[in-house]
Amino acid sequence: MKFLFFTIVFFLWVVFWGQAVSENRVVAWGLNSDGQCDVPASVTNVLAIATGTGSEHSMALLSDGSVAAWGRDEYGQCDVPASISTSAVAIATGGRHALALVTDSDADGMSDGWEVAYGLDPIVNDASLDKDGDGLTNLQEYNERTFPNNADTDNDGVSDGAEWIAGTILTDAASRFELECKLQPDGSRYLIWEGVSGRYYSFQYCDSLTESWQSYPFEISGSDSFITLLDTCGGGSRFYRVKVRKP
Repeated sequence: MKFLFFTIVFFLWVVFWGQAVSENRVVAWGLNSDGQCDVPASVTNVLAIATGTGSEHSMALLSDGSVAAWGRDEYGQCDVPASISTSAVAIATGGRHALALVTDSDADGMSDGWEVAYGLDPIVNDASLDKDGDGLTNLQEYNERTFPNNADTDNDGVSDGAEWIAGTILTDAASRFELECKLQPDGSRYLIWEGVSGRYYSFQYCDSLTESWQSYPFEISGSDSFITLLDTCGGGSRFYRVKVRKP
């Protein structure tokens, strides 16, 4: 099977290739099954193109240090990370993946271009700092593709740090932690929320907001599935909340 795979990749490399011409744009021709020869109009001022074993996808390194990729994308090989903004110095393609060499002068795990773009210092290790005070370090923001100078990247009213603990998507305003209450005919209620692996949940309730919150006697471990609890309170008003912990 390995021999068959490499044979196919080699064949694609032969029938499709690109060339950077004097106008600093890319011309491509040959097999175009997934649009790998449809060079985007935005790909200009090209410094280099990726050559080798790219399987039905293409890449170009632009003069501003950004990377463009197009063609087949079933494994995300054309989804260039936002962190590679102005700091790439070399690129390469694999069969179903892509690579970029980025500069990181202070060896803090964050590319120079990304640090400059968001007001960090590219020659000082500031990975452990929290520029926007949202509870995430600069390095965590870099890895999560959030803004280190904006405590609420998706502007949904919940800080990036709180969303990270809750396990929601930090860059999607529609991704929220929600607790659903389903009242039953006998007055009992099902409490339902979506759990996330690596999180622990404490369920609390009270009959009046002037009273102290009461906690269920156990902590629930999340497992990327919905969690359901039954409260057999037998009617009357009751308030609920869920506290999330991430070790």
